[in-house]
Amino acid sequence: MEKPDQPGERKVFTLLQLSTSIKSAFDSITQNRSFWIKGEISGLNFANSGHIYFNLVQLEGDRQVAVAKACIWQSVAQRIRVSLGDEFYNVLKNGSEIVCLVKVNFDHVHSLSIHLTEIDISFNLGALEKKKLETIQQLKDEGLFERNKWQTEPRVIRRIALLASPNTSAYEDFKMHQANNEHGYTFFTGLFPVVVQGESAAASILAALLTVDTDEFDAVAIIRGGGSKLDLDPFNDLQLSRQVALMDLPVMTGIGHETDVSVLDMIAKSPHKTPTALADYIVDKAYQFERSLSEIFLSIARISTETINSNRLQMASFYEILQTSPGSSCQRLRGDLAAVASTFSRKSSEILNAERSAITDATTRITLFVEQRLTEREPQKLAEMSNSIWALATNKLRLQVSQMENIIQSIEMVRPEKSMERGFSITRSDGKVVKDSADLKVGDVIETALHSGSITSQVLKLGK
Repeated sequence: MEKPDQPGERKVFTLLQLSTSIKSAFDSITQNRSFWIKGEISGLNFANSGHIYFNLVQLEGDRQVAVAKACIWQSVAQRIRVSLGDEFYNVLKNGSEIVCLVKVNFDHVHSLSIHLTEIDISFNLGALEKKKLETIQQLKDEGLFERNKWQTEPRVIRRIALLASPNTSAYEDFKMHQANNEHGYTFFTGLFPVVVQGESAAASILAALLTVDTDEFDAVAIIRGGGSKLDLDPFNDLQLSRQVALMDLPVMTGIGHETDVSVLDMIAKSPHKTPTALADYIVDKAYQFERSLSEIFLSIARISTETINSNRLQMASFYEILQTSPGSSCQRLRGDLAAVASTFSRKSSEILNAERSAITDATTRITLFVEQRLTEREPQKLAEMSNSIWALATNKLRLQVSQMENIIQSIEMVRPEKSMERGFSITRSDGKVVKDSADLKVGDVIETALHSGSITSQVLKLGK
């Protein structure tokens, strides 16, 4: 082992000598090669010169275990900006973990520094997809992945809690499509201003959701304009996704990605590609409801018209029957009564004539018999008996005739003409017999048939 310098023999090196020795050793190890390394960006600074300065940090938990100064020179930054496109600022931001190709440099003045020459975007996209899959699985494990889809969406959505960044094209497009819809519908939109991009986006949207009064709105809408794939990172956040799933209102999204789908899109009740598509959906939903109501009203009107027409025809038929039936029945009964009276009179005459003929024959036979038998006996007794028999027969005949005449007289008494002789009359209106004052109205002209002649009059007053 080398002995330490003795007092008075101490060797002192200059700082440059020490730095030169370190640089020589460093260069012999690195040999100007490039290395792929992974680290987290902190202290990011975009200089006016176009250079980008930051620190690359390695963390174990909350403790920094390694820190190195890093930079991207202006010429390299331009190339990386073209390579990353819309993802440039999503990758180069504080807290972003990157995989990058670097050269390590040791400078006498600036000491150790790392110069980035390339960034592997696939690492960041892979991390995004990994986070997305982890969030999905966690929500499924908690039974929340389908919960918001169970919410009942109103047939008409009029009161909307809108989570959006004001003064953006996404917000303006959404409002314009609602306000200028072709059907003239009006909607109430309560704006909850949020940040929709960057590190604070997820926390901002989550905080806004917690302030939404579910009794004042029909649904929640979360919108933002288009962007890169990494712009979807806030919408894959576990805490935000959990709160969306737990909302007691249906959540609708219009996050502005045609091909990519975030976790919020997957769990929301009604996901849409763009804010304008969401606005059109709300308008179309109201239009479909109006159409269904119109169809119901038309159906009700048609059925009502058919029912009224059917009932009107039926009532007309009943009215005609009620108008004609009493007169027809009366005429038919009068004809039947006349026929019965005629038949009865004819049959009575036939029976009476037969009885008369039988009595006459019997009388003749009896007389001849008695005369023959009694001629030989007392003429006086024969004469008395003959007179008695004749008187009995005559009385019998008179009794029969009287009964027949009474029957005929009873039949005659029930005939309408006899009733009219006793003061009864028949009143008609438009040729139809009136049986109830309810069939008439003031001003009607009526005709009253009497036993002799008729009277035409006009109704001045009706009473029960």
